[in-house]
Amino acid sequence: MNHEPRQREDYSGRQVEAAHRVLIDLGQVLASFSDCLAQGYL
Repeated sequence: MNHEPRQREDYSGRQVEAAHRVLIDLGQVLASFSDCLAQGYL
């Protein structure tokens, strides 16, 4: 049996908020990296 959380309801509100913030930060980093590539800085 798999006892790992699979749905949002399996996590606390604090865990959901933390995961959301990490995903937002990651998206911002990737967007900056993409902008850097598009402008030819690398």
